[in-house]
Amino acid sequence: MAVFLPASKFLVFTKGEYYRALTTNLIHSDLKHLISNSYMLFFLGILIYNSFGFLLFPFLSLAFSILVTLISLTSYPEHNILLGASGLVYLLGGCWASIYVLLDTRISIFLRIFKAIAVSLIIFWPQTLVREVSYRTHAIGFIVGIITGIIYFLIKRKYLKSFEEFAPPEELILDDQSDPEFFE
Repeated sequence: MAVFLPASKFLVFTKGEYYRALTTNLIHSDLKHLISNSYMLFFLGILIYNSFGFLLFPFLSLAFSILVTLISLTSYPEHNILLGASGLVYLLGGCWASIYVLLDTRISIFLRIFKAIAVSLIIFWPQTLVREVSYRTHAIGFIVGIITGIIYFLIKRKYLKSFEEFAPPEELILDDQSDPEFFE
């Protein structure tokens, strides 16, 4: 069964087995690879689903993960094998980062960009470089995720903005009856 899941340029484009662009997300090289993708996919999937809805995760993100795989495959030699859900994980990360920057307008755009970059580097920057890892697919996934997030935000802007809750300025001003010891 596992022989039908991984993708290569030859299998997908020459033999026409396009389903592999999706099924390659289901197979991993070893248990460590599976666990690292699974926990990040779980965390980011829940974050995207709860924050931005069912359309973005899983539907659009899975569809665009196919695009990530196809783009990656075109950049590799014919018989290089891609497997794992890393492209999807990075796509979700890029999607979150771009929507965060566009949505959270309580702080300056520069601070939002800084936070998105900082969180992305902390979560996604590799601790070690391993020859077998497709960092190119990670980068393609992150870039496609940023583009997906921007497009999704532009389409769903009114809906997403409807969830904003800001405290009215008068609630931020302390009145004379507040307990001064509370703030010491």
